[in-house]
Formats: sequence, C-alpha cells, structure tokens
Amino acid sequence: MTVTRVLFGLLVLLACLNVVLFGNNLELGRKRKLGDGCYHVFLDVGSNIGVHSRFLFEPSKYPDAKTGRRLFNEHFGDEESR
Repeated sequence: MTVTRVLFGLLVLLACLNVVLFGNNLELGRKRKLGDGCYHVFLDVGSNIGVHSRFLFEPSKYPDAKTGRRLFNEHFGDEESR
C-alpha cells in the first residue's frame, strides 16, 4: 500500500467516523451504510488513481497548480490543517 492510499483511506474513515460514534437517526429497519451522515466525501477516481489524494495532502509538491490548490483550500480547509 502506498502512503497516498493510506492517507485516502484515513480521509474516508475520518469523514464517516461521526456516523459510527454518534449515529444519525436512520429510519428503523434500514441498514447503516459507510457514507451515511457524511456531508463531504472526496473520491479519487480516474486514470491517475492516488494523484489527487496526494495533491490534497502534499500540495507543496505541486507549486504550479494554483487553481487546484485554491479549490482544495476552499473545500477542505487550508493546507496546514489537512
């Protein structure tokens, strides 16, 4: 497993941890699913699997990607807090 895949897995785990710990008042009889209760989920799909996750957690390695950095900062917080 690469570091990027581990970090991406942690991102998904942390995004959904509130469901496991606190629940979310699901209707009775419905089985709980991984994404229940998550407001935002980042999916890295496409031909370069893992690159966008790495970009999210290691933005300093992509200094010329100003638009991408701006969008990630807007939606996932500043680079120091990720």
